[in-house]
Amino acid sequence: VRYDMEWATRMPPTFPVYPGGQVTEAAGADNAPCGLRAVSFTTAVPPDEVMDFYYTMARRAGYSAEHVEQNGEHVLGGTRQRGDGAFYLSLTALRGGGTAVDLIANGGR
Repeated sequence: VRYDMEWATRMPPTFPVYPGGQVTEAAGADNAPCGLRAVSFTTAVPPDEVMDFYYTMARRAGYSAEHVEQNGEHVLGGTRQRGDGAFYLSLTALRGGGTAVDLIANGGR
């Protein structure tokens, strides 16, 4: 895995950085058979809206999507039903509003 902000622009189309999100870190790899992408960012939007956005994107693209809440952290993860993709999303509410997001997915550009 290489760390470089460029990886944030190479997320799979189903899992882009949330609109208006401020990227804090990004990494990725293009090793076959998996194009791994990871990005951390913040947004002024509350966690439930961010969760709804990614849940909808995942389901429309044929991914399963399971939401779990643990100790104030929201996690959404799933796989593509054809078995050729996976994602993991972690959301934490920020003091004063907004959301910190960690997103990992394969199959990027």
